[in-house]
Amino acid sequence: MNCLPFSPPNRQWSTVIHNPPASSLVSLAAFLSEFEAPAFNAGDVVAPQPENGVYQMSYARYEPIVDRFRLEAYRHGWILDFDWMEWTGSLEAKQLRDDEAALSQATPMQLMKLLTVCIRAERFSEGALLDAFHSGLILGIVRRAAALACDRGDRCN
Repeated sequence: MNCLPFSPPNRQWSTVIHNPPASSLVSLAAFLSEFEAPAFNAGDVVAPQPENGVYQMSYARYEPIVDRFRLEAYRHGWILDFDWMEWTGSLEAKQLRDDEAALSQATPMQLMKLLTVCIRAERFSEGALLDAFHSGLILGIVRRAAALACDRGDRCN
């Protein structure tokens, strides 16, 4: 399992500004072509075989791009300080997670909340981030960030 430092260096605006700087949108959009590639693989679940009667728990093994993505999310202030566990059960969160049309209209703040949930949930449930990749949620978030960046006149794919 790859561990990254979880001290976000650029959080001064994350809890007060509802629209992240354009550079932050571009930082997520930069992953779009890699995440859309047919051969993209975020990682897999490793289930070690018992050895000498000793069993080891399964664990998620992430590809290096996922570690870079996670680091960029922290570096660019996408991870918020808010009650993300409670928000996860809200109608808003469920709609954004389960409805592609809702996600395609998400605000930057909603994207920030979703990313916070996806990345922080990994701390409590190994493989939660991998599930978010496999379900297409992370790709949807990145696509929406790219669309927002393009709408602001930044890099368009």
